[in-house]
Amino acid sequence: MKHKKLVFSALMAALICVTAMLFPIPLGAGYVFLSDCFVLLAAWVLGRKYGAAAAGMGAFLADIFTPNVIYAPASMLIKALMVLIVCAIRSPLWGAIFAELWMVLGYFLYAWLVIHRSIYAPLTSVPGNIVQGLIGMSAGLALRRIYYNTKLREVFHGRIKKNS
Repeated sequence: MKHKKLVFSALMAALICVTAMLFPIPLGAGYVFLSDCFVLLAAWVLGRKYGAAAAGMGAFLADIFTPNVIYAPASMLIKALMVLIVCAIRSPLWGAIFAELWMVLGYFLYAWLVIHRSIYAPLTSVPGNIVQGLIGMSAGLALRRIYYNTKLREVFHGRIKKNS
């Protein structure tokens, strides 16, 4: 089972990386990235340890491979902590809400304290990050429902009986 979790973690990290790199949605001063829904899904499917590793590494690699390289350390930490928040809260909805609120706060703090050293410029990214959080949360909860209501969960956890 450990090898299967490692493979799914790598797959989830790749999915987070690719969706962040290839599908940015332009929004005013910044972009909305669809990768947040897979960060949340990584928490629900992989759990704390593997989910945090997949989310952090996927987001880090996405920033390294794009012009957002200055955000790479922040993305790794913020996305990994999002998974830990989701895993710490029993309710999927409240876990997603608090994780996305952390994302908005985390990027604001990083932009304020590390990049701009002024509070005004980072404030312009807050509305876009809120929209990103709402989209990521909605899509993530939908993907969670699909995962738990189909055979995907059984495939991942090895509960399907083989017809031989």
